[in-house]
Amino acid sequence: MKRNLLSLAVAVVAIAAAGANAQAQDFTVGNLKYTISDADALVSGYVEGITDVVIPATVEHEGTAYPVKKINTMAFSRCETLTSVTIEEGNMTQIDMAAFQVCPKLETVTLCSTVNYVGQKAFAGCTALKTITCHAANTPWAVDNTFAEITPADITLFVPAESVEAYKAHEAWGLCNVQPIKGTETGIAAPALTPSATDAHKIIRNGQIFIEKGGKTYTLQGIEVK
Repeated sequence: MKRNLLSLAVAVVAIAAAGANAQAQDFTVGNLKYTISDADALVSGYVEGITDVVIPATVEHEGTAYPVKKINTMAFSRCETLTSVTIEEGNMTQIDMAAFQVCPKLETVTLCSTVNYVGQKAFAGCTALKTITCHAANTPWAVDNTFAEITPADITLFVPAESVEAYKAHEAWGLCNVQPIKGTETGIAAPALTPSATDAHKIIRNGQIFIEKGGKTYTLQGIEVK
């Protein structure tokens, strides 16, 4: 009887371990470390010596492509070589607490439009941080200590033109110098303002705002509506 109970206990432990492995796997691709949780990939760390980092929308592991959804707590904390971070457009939603805390050489950060959460002290102590470009039309969750131990007024925050006022009114983002992303004032990115470009104007169709220019209609993101 005791032997049967022992065998059962071992089997339960083995099943639990297998389930844990299925839920979380650690691996490295390029200069980034990841953890798989359920069907998502989370950025969990970095390879020593990184400088300019591009976080992809998806990452492949053992033949499967996983959406990269989150940067884990303290994933890049105290990385002394990191200078820039770009999050590719696609899947990222969350930057956890202290993710980039005390990265003394970090100067520029680009956040994709799907980011909706930036945790406490995410950029605390990043004394060289000068520019953040955030493509999210809706202000991501953040609090004033997201920028602890630095002067956020020294950071230029570029956001979509239609969202400038919302960012300025935000308790955390509003501490920065908020400016529109170049080319988003009309939703149409033009290399230069020419006489033919001055006819761009907003219209409302079926309750939605569009841009009309040169006889064509565009969304606020600059996509032509056929």
